[in-house]
Amino acid sequence: VKYMTEAVDASPDHPVLIDQFLEDATEVDVDAISDGQRTLVGGVMEHIEEAGVHSGDSACALPPFSMSDEAIAEIKEATYALARALNVRGLMNIQFAVKEVNGNHLVYILEVNPRASRTSPFVSKATGISLPRMAAKIMVGVSLEEQGITTEPWPEYYSVKESVFPFQRFAGVDIILGPEMRSTGVVMGIDERISRAIAKRQAAAASRVRSSSASRPRTNRRSSARLACCIAEVINWSVRRGRRQSCGKRESKSKRYARSRKAGRICWTIWPTMTSI
Repeated sequence: VKYMTEAVDASPDHPVLIDQFLEDATEVDVDAISDGQRTLVGGVMEHIEEAGVHSGDSACALPPFSMSDEAIAEIKEATYALARALNVRGLMNIQFAVKEVNGNHLVYILEVNPRASRTSPFVSKATGISLPRMAAKIMVGVSLEEQGITTEPWPEYYSVKESVFPFQRFAGVDIILGPEMRSTGVVMGIDERISRAIAKRQAAAASRVRSSSASRPRTNRRSSARLACCIAEVINWSVRRGRRQSCGKRESKSKRYARSRKAGRICWTIWPTMTSI
């Protein structure tokens, strides 16, 4: 108390700022575009990792898979207000944190970047709308209405982004994720179910997940999304088995089809609680 009192007296024009860390919060990325008159949200991405992990290393899903409609609506309203206040003409990226307190969702703003972000290509591919192309036209004077873009996209399927890490190539490195970015690439998976989309992006990232290290399935949607990554191990097993059986020979189409069907049956047998998310 004495330090704070003396610090304020010594420099009243420069108050002491105190940081407060958020625990058990969900980070949300928003890519938006504005022409100065109209602002559209291109995508709302819910991070699977908790807030605190660098956004370039976090896996995220579009659209959100566990957030309430009220929290999403508040995030969109904050996006519109920030675009107006900053007079944005082009792309804008905002990072939010959503924390549940006594059943209510509190929305915090982590940072605002009036520019394109690394998630812009992911959102464009996931929604089928090229945000960079729209932003380039806005910069030369073509409004969103003149481009024929007046509604916000909201896919009926899930697109999940996953970062690719070099950990398998460098033995002994620290694999704990934090505020420092470590990834060297990005892949994505698309499916009508969040669990299948996660399995596809995990397989694309060439990340092997040992089924013996998987936690017991729980009913929590966020935990289910994390656990669904282990389906990729079954996919890897199917591929390895096919290579061993072929012994260098080209496997017939019927055998490949039967093997993929068997892998699919195993996936949904060992993950009955995953298919409900």
